[in-house]
Amino acid sequence: MKRNTKEDILIAALNLFAEKGFDGVSVRDIAEEVGIRQSSLYKHYESKQDIFDNILIRMEEQYQRMTLEVRAPQGAMQDVAKAYEIITTEELKEIARGMFFYWTESDYASRFRKMLLVEQYKSEEKSRLYHEYLTDGPLKFMAELFRLLVERECFIQEDWEFLALEFYSPIIFLMARYDSGAEREVIIRQLDQHIEHFAAHYRKD
Repeated sequence: MKRNTKEDILIAALNLFAEKGFDGVSVRDIAEEVGIRQSSLYKHYESKQDIFDNILIRMEEQYQRMTLEVRAPQGAMQDVAKAYEIITTEELKEIARGMFFYWTESDYASRFRKMLLVEQYKSEEKSRLYHEYLTDGPLKFMAELFRLLVERECFIQEDWEFLALEFYSPIIFLMARYDSGAEREVIIRQLDQHIEHFAAHYRKD
């Protein structure tokens, strides 16, 4: 099989960024990790920033594939809300599991997340990306989703921003526990319990 050097560079760079930080890695370091000359790397990417920008593009592509694979509702927010209105708790647990283990176990996404965890304190750009992918972005999406579901009278709690925070905060906490070495079976059980608890307490029958 022919080697995909362009892809190898992205993966090597992401691994190094997650380990040493963006500023702690040089183009030479990336080239050595891939096993090519620095001049050869420049045939594929103009700079370290160009490599990083392409990592972002690849993340978007992979994230879109993942949402399709876990069968998360797609489309305009109104259509997504309609789908979640009738989704079962078991289906919701499957989606939550798929997304959780994408961010914690997928080589690409987990390293990207860990890189941003560190880099958010060093760079305004990386801080913005961290919040876009892992805090403010998901919360904004969920708040809008819950707003539409509240309008459809699907929940007993009418504060959709509270619902978004109540749903998402334990998931972020479980990611931190999993990163720290918590057993996979324990995390699955606690994630399922969280989804069941949320549905039982806030969804209308």
